[in-house]
Amino acid sequence: MYRKNSNDLIKHIDFIFIDIVCFLLALCLAFLLKFQRFDFYSDPLYLEMGILIVALTVTFAGLGTNYRGILLRGYLIEIRKTTQHVSLVLAAYLVFSFLTKRAELLSRELMLWFYVCSLILIYIGRCLWKKGVIRIYRATQARKVVLMSDREGAERLLSEFRQRKFLDFTVVGIFLLEEASSDKETKGQQEEKSHHKNCAVEGDLNAEEVIDGFPVVARTFREASDFIEKNIVDELIYIEPAGNTLYAQRILEMAEIMGLTLHMKVNQLERLAGEKTIEEMGGISFVSSCVKLVSFYDVAAKRLMDIAGSLVGLVLTALIGIVIVPMIFLADPGPVFFSQLRVGKNGRRFKMYKFRSMYRNAEEQKKQLMANNDMKQGQMFKMKDDPRVIGSGEDGKTHGIGWFIRTYSLDELPQFWNVLKGDMSLVGTRPPTVEEWETYQTHHRIRMSIRPGMTGLWQISGRSNITDFEEVVRLDTEYIRNWSIWEDLKILLQTVYVVMRQVGAR
Repeated sequence: MYRKNSNDLIKHIDFIFIDIVCFLLALCLAFLLKFQRFDFYSDPLYLEMGILIVALTVTFAGLGTNYRGILLRGYLIEIRKTTQHVSLVLAAYLVFSFLTKRAELLSRELMLWFYVCSLILIYIGRCLWKKGVIRIYRATQARKVVLMSDREGAERLLSEFRQRKFLDFTVVGIFLLEEASSDKETKGQQEEKSHHKNCAVEGDLNAEEVIDGFPVVARTFREASDFIEKNIVDELIYIEPAGNTLYAQRILEMAEIMGLTLHMKVNQLERLAGEKTIEEMGGISFVSSCVKLVSFYDVAAKRLMDIAGSLVGLVLTALIGIVIVPMIFLADPGPVFFSQLRVGKNGRRFKMYKFRSMYRNAEEQKKQLMANNDMKQGQMFKMKDDPRVIGSGEDGKTHGIGWFIRTYSLDELPQFWNVLKGDMSLVGTRPPTVEEWETYQTHHRIRMSIRPGMTGLWQISGRSNITDFEEVVRLDTEYIRNWSIWEDLKILLQTVYVVMRQVGAR
């Protein structure tokens, strides 16, 4: 899924809030400088002024463009924008005061101090917040983007990107489209270019070749597909080269199958499948296509639901843990929590937590039990009578504490912590292990084009009764394409029913 850009009022609500706080602080300071006290709210005239200033700030934020591109602006431009905004808000308030015959009651000295303090506080507040947001976003939230073009197109686009103060994405590599490119490679050529495949850092100067500081990580379809499979890639920017290439269309088709978001120039619109929208990236307009387009409101509602649900879930986890934690320890002394490296959105790794329902050597035993895997493919492991489960006996048929907590999905409760952290969602697609992820075919990877979840359409459609991994992929793809917040609520309610009825439990 890909979130469409929101309008300025919603997108920069944090800056609007900062401006409001700074306006009110400026009023407090102005009141102090004039009357030697802070409590402006004790005077009905200035209390009314504070309320109107807040209302005018929100109004002009929605009607104007003062917040547009605020993260991209330099310090000098920000001085001009801050002055415009403060002057407009204060002028509007003074016009209102004149029309309502309150102007003569206002202290001119206080209004002057208010104007000066507002300019200083809002400018400092905006600059500090921008600096913090940019630092945090670059470290944790930046989308990983690959640029696919010929040398001229790549140089032109990267040059435009570099002129921007802040980008909400990171270019992790370039797929270079050259007419001489061929899918047929000699062994020597593969060895010579193999180190490109692991380059995933912006501006990696250790790469064999760089364009404007960014590594060229692929020149053939094989190198491009290997890079996508071995690195985190969220989106692909395609600039059509001057000449024909041998592998560009194959990469576009592969990216579409995997659920990656594609960005192209407007004149390439007919090449894009899926849902489309006009987006701006680094100040350049693209037509963007992905398996599912969602709005800011949808994303915010899903995240709020995750936070609220995880907080309630963690309380429930603590209460249930009081009972089952001692039972787990007595049945098999050792750690009662189990953590495992799982694969999240577009290949991101994270630690997923559970109550331990298996013996401590379960991972070693799994290798010996792969022949008994009930799934028709090896991309997921399920076994009806699993001897690794605590209290299951040598034949795996005994129903002990491990069987109990797995049957009612109590082992999954600690994952509410993953949801609160943002690694997972309440509803999504189940995250595979690293070993399973490495066996995925291209069309399987669409499962992880979204944030993984504690439950999903596959779980309520049969859980362990589904033994065909292709059916799991089909159900997960159906969920992604038809996603809505109401669908998530429906799945959550059905999950409770399925768990209580032990439908497909194993």
